[in-house]
Amino acid sequence: MSNVTSIDTSGIVAMEELHRELVSQAIQLAIVNPRWKVINKLKAAKFLDKLGKGWIFLTVGDAVDACLNIKMADLSTINC
Repeated sequence: MSNVTSIDTSGIVAMEELHRELVSQAIQLAIVNPRWKVINKLKAAKFLDKLGKGWIFLTVGDAVDACLNIKMADLSTINC
């Protein structure tokens, strides 16, 4: 989201719809490199509460690492 300099209510609604659709498919949405102005608006709209504050990252690499760590933790709990 580094190129998104601002977001309005229609953009927030679109993000909420995307998040709902992904959740219905058991996919976690992550936000990478958002601007402070965007974060403040998403926070005011309570979208970050729905998303989870642990799903905002500074880099794509950080987001991928977090997802891989969760996936590895899930795999380690499987009894063979």
